[in-house]
Amino acid sequence: MFNLGSGLTVGLLVGVIVLAFTGPESRTPGTGNPDFWIKSGDDIYYNPAGGGNVGIGTATPTVELDVVGDIKLSSDIYTAAWTDYSATSAIVGWSSFTAKAIYVKKIGKTVFVAYDIRGVSNSAATTFTVPYTISNNITPWAFGYAYDNGGATAGVGLIEISKNGAVITLGKNEVGASFTDSGNKNIIGQFWYEAAN
Repeated sequence: MFNLGSGLTVGLLVGVIVLAFTGPESRTPGTGNPDFWIKSGDDIYYNPAGGGNVGIGTATPTVELDVVGDIKLSSDIYTAAWTDYSATSAIVGWSSFTAKAIYVKKIGKTVFVAYDIRGVSNSAATTFTVPYTISNNITPWAFGYAYDNGGATAGVGLIEISKNGAVITLGKNEVGASFTDSGNKNIIGQFWYEAAN
């Protein structure tokens, strides 16, 4: 090895170059076995033939990117678009709808829900289901807008997010009173909860 005068050696420099531009078993990116980091322009990606996960700080990753330790970001986290769950949700309390939307987005274990359900009431009960089971750590509460039997209620409507289940129960006022089982019934709001997994 030859000293470059800056404290680096040719051997170290070659090692850095090899690590930067080769991968497992010293294959060149984009060639050979596809279970390998592949270079595409200025980007690299991992595309294993049989699927697989990437671990940082763990040899047994359980999701696509499994990091044991802190993550430092200088920009945003981008997630999938909101999903309208209203066609799948078990919605109770209406005979017909003039509007029906239950948008859901999950980031980690945090689930965000934005809903707008309006129509003709046929039950005092007012519930809908969400796609991810709610954690049993706590029974969270929230508030949304409630419109009962043709008139705005005196206060906002209570939202009960029952733990260890997937049912959201809504009341027509701040203490969770039941809606009228006829006439117009509208609920609009948003909340978040912790998913069980």
